[in-house]
This record gives sequence, structure tokens and C-alpha cells, in this order.
Amino acid sequence: MAIDPKSYVPALELDNGKVLTEDPAIVQYQADQKPATALVPPERQLAGRKYLFGDQFTAADAYLFAVTRWAGFTKVDLSDYANLQAFQQRVAARPAVQAAMREEGLIPADKAA
Repeated sequence: MAIDPKSYVPALELDNGKVLTEDPAIVQYQADQKPATALVPPERQLAGRKYLFGDQFTAADAYLFAVTRWAGFTKVDLSDYANLQAFQQRVAARPAVQAAMREEGLIPADKAA
């Protein structure tokens, strides 16, 4: 609560003392710190692509992956959304995502997603 009076998780305190407390704001801030990575691209299309904005993984994909993984916990059935399921599998297969999921205990240490 000393960092985030709203008691949101996560909270990111910046060097200037400002605190970001919303996931989208934190993801946007982090992506903006390294524009060369193109994690926040200028494209506006959302369908018919490997990732939300084309063939390159972006911060938006990371956020969509996290949010859609909540579907099982909240009993939201995504079985009618084949493209979304394929997207989840593509993102889950990424080595960095697998490492993060193992670190968080979401998959066993000896298993891939």
C-alpha cells in the first residue's frame, strides 16, 4: 500500500516517483522504453495474422495471452474461437513464455506449455 494506495497488483514505481498501477499502462510504458523492439506497432488490423499486429510478437500479444488464460479460471468457454486457441498455443510455445510460466508455477519445471 505504500507504493500503490489502490492496492492493485502489479504496481511499477518509476524513477521519477510516479506509480503505474494498471496492467495496460505498465505494458505500454515498458514497450515505449525500447521503441526499436516494435512491441507497440502502428498497424490497426486484429484478425488473420500470426499475432495481433502481424507476424511480429508485440506487447499487445503478451497482454492478450495473459487475459485469455484467465478464461479457464473464470469458466469462460473459448472452444468456439479456433483462431484464439491457435494464438494461445503459438504464444505458449515461445521460450520466454514457457520460462515465465515455469517460474510462476503455471507449468511444471520439466514440461513445456
